[in-house]
Amino acid sequence: MCYSITKMVVLEITKIESLESLVAKISLRLKRELTQQEVLNCCIKLGHDHIDDIVSYLSPAQINDDNKMKVIIDDAKIDAILEMRRECAAVNWNSAENGHFINQDDKDIYTL
Repeated sequence: MCYSITKMVVLEITKIESLESLVAKISLRLKRELTQQEVLNCCIKLGHDHIDDIVSYLSPAQINDDNKMKVIIDDAKIDAILEMRRECAAVNWNSAENGHFINQDDKDIYTL
């Protein structure tokens, strides 16, 4: 005799059409019918396997009001940063030879 205990939880899925579409696409590729539960279980496993990606995606700094990823740094910003870096490359800084360290820790760190 085999007993099975199943815990059921009711979740509100705000994008049910998107879930149904995903299930259909995966079912077509696998050439077998899948349930929403199977796909959700797989998504949960992928979430565990790629937790850093999930955290990055859900970070408030990267989500806009439409729940879409927003670009934090684009090619124009990268170019501007690199240009400022080139402009500042020739700027003299207080080196150990000039002896302008505020404290001994700075001297130890920057003169290794």
